[in-house]
Amino acid sequence: MDGVELRVSMAGLFDVAAEKARLTRELAKIEDERVSLGRKLENPQFVERAKPEVVVQARQRVLELEERRAKVMATLDELGRLP
Repeated sequence: MDGVELRVSMAGLFDVAAEKARLTRELAKIEDERVSLGRKLENPQFVERAKPEVVVQARQRVLELEERRAKVMATLDELGRLP
């Protein structure tokens, strides 16, 4: 079941404002890490001097962060539509 997402309406079961705040903080952390890794990867000296596997891991982590960022943003959008 890898890659399967289950969505259940939980409106009224939790504090929407608190969840939005938590997700906003998570989004900021994701963005900070993504920007930091992006700067490293844009630095030719880092790419040339680092072990190839380190560069590959950094690129893979950026992709993971972008996927997570998209999911968090989608969840925030959904929460914004709740009453």
